[in-house]
Amino acid sequence: MAAILIAQVAIADEKKKKTVKLTGDDGTLQVEVPEDADEDERRDVEVDGDTAAAVGLTKKNNKLVIEGAGKQLVHACAPKQEIMVQGSSHQITLTGKCHGVTVEGTQHNVIVESAGKITVSGVGNQVSYERGLDKKGPKISKSGLNNKVSKIEKK
Repeated sequence: MAAILIAQVAIADEKKKKTVKLTGDDGTLQVEVPEDADEDERRDVEVDGDTAAAVGLTKKNNKLVIEGAGKQLVHACAPKQEIMVQGSSHQITLTGKCHGVTVEGTQHNVIVESAGKITVSGVGNQVSYERGLDKKGPKISKSGLNNKVSKIEKK
């Protein structure tokens, strides 16, 4: 039985196209959305394990692994979920409460709504977060070269 991955993706409404596209090294997943969907609207997308693996997403226990290069993804974290970003040049937005976020590789840009722990290694990665799971903020661990972790200041 294949594992099921549930992700939340943003509608990429370039020139009023109503298709969300996740691309990976080995395949492409396209999800059609209703004609009346707004540009800012989000949709839950359910992907079976084989399809997720084809676009570079795997889920083991309560950990989502995003691999490969150049992926753009919005994911709604489940409580106590661990997220691992590997490879290069991903644009990832994580909504909800992520237990932990690990970023490895090069040139990733990750935005996190809420996390208990953020770990960054590799070269040239940027992670921005809104808040921690508690009042203290996330526990941050950083190694490698030119990696940045910053709090998003509300205006």
